[in-house]
Amino acid sequence: MHHFDQIRNLAAADCARIGGWEWNPPNDSFDGESVGLYVMRMTNDVRASYEGNCLDAGTQNSWHSEFYRVECQEGAVSVDRDGIVRVVRHTPGEGIRTHELPLVRRTHEGHNAMVEQFLDWLDGGPAPPTVLEDNIRSAAMLFGAVEASRAGAMVDVAALVGELSAKPPK
Repeated sequence: MHHFDQIRNLAAADCARIGGWEWNPPNDSFDGESVGLYVMRMTNDVRASYEGNCLDAGTQNSWHSEFYRVECQEGAVSVDRDGIVRVVRHTPGEGIRTHELPLVRRTHEGHNAMVEQFLDWLDGGPAPPTVLEDNIRSAAMLFGAVEASRAGAMVDVAALVGELSAKPPK
């Protein structure tokens, strides 16, 4: 689900529709599906794709060493396990240029940052990005992905958010 959070963050929008598949290759050792391939249309009309594979025969990226690539109208941005942000721009008349930027590290990151944001919120500060009202949108993407694979059809994630938000707490 964290990867879907990242897609929402990078697209600056929620997911409207998702479609795709999850499966287990023959002879794998996973109880659940270990490979997933999905396409999404975000509420701002941005398109995204996601591939997750726990069985890739090539180089595996460990926790906190994921590979991200964002295709944009005039280029692409990628971050790989080396921690370097690469911006590739295609400018008509100038060709393709690549800029490398160091990855910016925050003073507090990971779980420490989440705890700090939560404590600030309790003291009257802004709501952290992990509040239920926001996180339910990523959860709906996950549930939508599972349903899309099961049904072999696109799923309306916005409708799932509405259903999940409308349910009274137990």
